[in-house]
Amino acid sequence: MLEQFRHDLHQIPELGLDTQKTADYIVSVLQELDCSISMPLSNAVIAYFDFGKEETMAFRSDMDALPIHEQNAFSFRSKNGCMHACGHDGHMSMLLGLAQKISGRKDMKYNALLIFQPGEEDPGGAQLLCDAGIFGPYDIKGLFGFHIYPNRKTGEIVSCPGVMMAGACNLKVSVVGEASHAAMRECGHDALLAAAQVVSRCAKREQEMFDEDTFHLLHFGVFESGDAFNVVANKAVLKGTIRYFDPKVFDAIIEMLEEEFEMAEVQYGVSFSYQIDQHYPPLENDERLLEKVKGAAEVGLLEQPVLIAEDFAFYAKQVPAVFFFIGSGMDLPLHSDTFDFDEALLSKGVSFYEKLLDNM
Repeated sequence: MLEQFRHDLHQIPELGLDTQKTADYIVSVLQELDCSISMPLSNAVIAYFDFGKEETMAFRSDMDALPIHEQNAFSFRSKNGCMHACGHDGHMSMLLGLAQKISGRKDMKYNALLIFQPGEEDPGGAQLLCDAGIFGPYDIKGLFGFHIYPNRKTGEIVSCPGVMMAGACNLKVSVVGEASHAAMRECGHDALLAAAQVVSRCAKREQEMFDEDTFHLLHFGVFESGDAFNVVANKAVLKGTIRYFDPKVFDAIIEMLEEEFEMAEVQYGVSFSYQIDQHYPPLENDERLLEKVKGAAEVGLLEQPVLIAEDFAFYAKQVPAVFFFIGSGMDLPLHSDTFDFDEALLSKGVSFYEKLLDNM
């Protein structure tokens, strides 16, 4: 059944919070089981298995896909221009498999709360579910989640204490100047030149601000400006990302940016504004809970935190939580149009979750 879940879900990828078909499929499986089903947000599905215990273990999977046109040739490939290119179909399949395993059991040590969450990629559905108070009715002893991860053996499970994944945000900088003919540049205010100075100076200052043991990243990947080759640009847009493990690093980068904006405004007679979007905090695992996990099931040590971000981080600020990577058995990168994984990992993931419920 696990493979069938994966194949069915892979063929109906949906974006963001618009996961109606996916939610309908999940409900169709869960309604055959001994659990209560609720939808605190549109297209988010919560399954609660009440075994009459005081404490509850919670498990989360993400539901949304990516706007990627799939290039795989297997029979269950997606056909609607979107793709589960980050393993979310596998995450959902493992959680549905866990639901089937525990339904009707009489020997459980904990109640179980299963969270099927849309909008992990965008806009951050975890925060929306936290705001909806999904944990309020329950005494959550621990919350757990998987992410399928390439370049690791099939089903190999790893985690680490403390910060595991980076905080990250999208950054958009807008510059407004005044156009003039290039031959009369003194009559204009050059937004392009001002933006270029900020990019150059920030790159230099960023390297000087932090010691070699402090991770920091300010990266601009898009620079748009001007309408004609012989006109002083009256507008510019920069788009980039900030990533960090320590929130103080984020604050320092923002302070540096604001200083550079102010100096460029004075020098070039332009105005700067900026917007932070989709800001996910660093994902920090609960160290005590991870130690208990190690006593219940086999978990390897992740060598170092990774630079990708995960909105599971919002949950970890609400309840004790640990996130895991589970090896895909393949070297196909996340978010690629040929992403795939060895489906043998699905049963290993379900077994791992069962051990947490039975042995902790």
